[in-house]
Amino acid sequence: MAITEGVTVPVIVGAAVIDSINPCAFGVLIFILGYLMKVSKNKAKVLADGFGYVIGVYVTYLLLGILIFQGISHVLRLIQELSVTLPILGPTPVAPFLYQIFGVIIIFFGLLEFKEFIAPNSGGPKLAIMPTFAEKVKGWTKVLGAAANKNFLFGLGFSVVMGFLVALVELPCTGAPYIAVIALLTQAGFTLGQSIPLMLAYNFIFIFPLLLIIFIVFKGMGVKHLQSWKNEHKSAMRVAAGMLLIALGLFIFFFDVFFGG
Repeated sequence: MAITEGVTVPVIVGAAVIDSINPCAFGVLIFILGYLMKVSKNKAKVLADGFGYVIGVYVTYLLLGILIFQGISHVLRLIQELSVTLPILGPTPVAPFLYQIFGVIIIFFGLLEFKEFIAPNSGGPKLAIMPTFAEKVKGWTKVLGAAANKNFLFGLGFSVVMGFLVALVELPCTGAPYIAVIALLTQAGFTLGQSIPLMLAYNFIFIFPLLLIIFIVFKGMGVKHLQSWKNEHKSAMRVAAGMLLIALGLFIFFFDVFFGG
């Protein structure tokens, strides 16, 4: 694993940096901060609630990463056992073939990002938060926002729960690079114990722009300015994400060609 460590770790860090500027991750936080700024005149309270939201996102993504890692490892072990007991599979190594399929799926996700850049209104599959859930988040925030503003602990708990729920639902939009790097970790032979520190680092890089947004709002920048900036740079973010996913997909697809022997 010494050779693959030197290649895999930089790839994972680079993926985290690009994934961290995903517009899906910005949108809900900007809305929540904007609403809290309207109902609260206490910037410190808004700051605490914002941090609570980001903590919810961070912990949820870390736990999801562990579950995904364990799931991939379990499937590989199961297939290896089947390859021993079922003669039809023969001696052919199945794991590289499965990773190649996975690489093709990641490349497809990258092409979806380019589709959103070229023809955003064309319909069809897309990597995005479900519109119905986005509306529910707005509704919950408006209903519970006033109560959260009056009670510090309730507001902090509400923000953490919102971060948890949003992280679950935005996974189809932001999770493709994360799932790809977890697959890469298993492919490179990393154990769960070796992978958790990398997941911790990946998710810290992922949430860093969210922390930066909270700090900027705390310092006085209007939420409308942030929303305008996000919309202005959304296309560039999509292209960067698409390039990342295609590169990761190709890396996973050809990994065993370069490092399998």
